[in-house]
Amino acid sequence: MDLLKKFWPLGLKAKKGDVASLIIWIVIGILFCAVVGWLFGWISALITSVIPFLGIITGLIGLALDLYGIVNIVVCVLSYLGKL
Repeated sequence: MDLLKKFWPLGLKAKKGDVASLIIWIVIGILFCAVVGWLFGWISALITSVIPFLGIITGLIGLALDLYGIVNIVVCVLSYLGKL
């Protein structure tokens, strides 16, 4: 449980049985990942034209961010259902 609190604090803020809380924290998590992912994509496009290897690395970081967002949604739903 400490690992979840450390890496996915947004997902654990959804309250059990409260639909509004679930929707709010899912939207906040998606917006956070979308904004940071957009920034990494933009930086990746700029860097790829100069140094292709760094563009690949920033692309992988963006992919990891997408996976983080998906896991955050799953943690949020499990928190809503009271399974965590």
